[in-house]
Amino acid sequence: MYYDSKSSFYIREYGPKVLIILLIVVIAGTGLYIYMANRSSTPNIDVANTITNEVVTSNPSTESNILSDDLKQLQPLERKTVKIASVEDNGILTVIDGEYKFKAKLIGLDFTDFEPDTLYTMGQDIVNRQVEIAFDNVKSDNEVAYIYIYKDNNLYNATLLENGKVKLNSNDQNKLLLKDLTESQAFAKQTKAGVWEY
Repeated sequence: MYYDSKSSFYIREYGPKVLIILLIVVIAGTGLYIYMANRSSTPNIDVANTITNEVVTSNPSTESNILSDDLKQLQPLERKTVKIASVEDNGILTVIDGEYKFKAKLIGLDFTDFEPDTLYTMGQDIVNRQVEIAFDNVKSDNEVAYIYIYKDNNLYNATLLENGKVKLNSNDQNKLLLKDLTESQAFAKQTKAGVWEY
């Protein structure tokens, strides 16, 4: 076979092989980067939680004084409009109620195992927006409130479970909507959505 020059010989002979090797290195590097990014952003499992059958159970103790008087007087599942200021890597929200600012966890959601885009999705859906929140039987513990969020009159906690963004976390004292949350996770499992995609 005749080549115009040495460079065309090398390009035709070794070019495709070098291109394939470079492509493999780029794909492997990207995969490693994504794996390390997800691994470092996934919060550590709370030692106080016990994992059984994909349900995390925790026991909140006494209620603290982080809530405004209006929020303290709310009955279970009674709603109040607030603003969500931010969401942290461990799923903890910063909530603003007038002059009060407090940290909150979404009831029924386990942020030890969640889809990589969950925090981004939450940021797009609820951060810097007015939403309604409601409490269950235990409102707060250890300077963190336990809340349900309603966005456009839909239970946002259930929406995240239904889309497979997170797994179910059953708080043994906050079970008023546990049936709804369990059904949402069952739907995600059935449709193999998000964390349930095998």
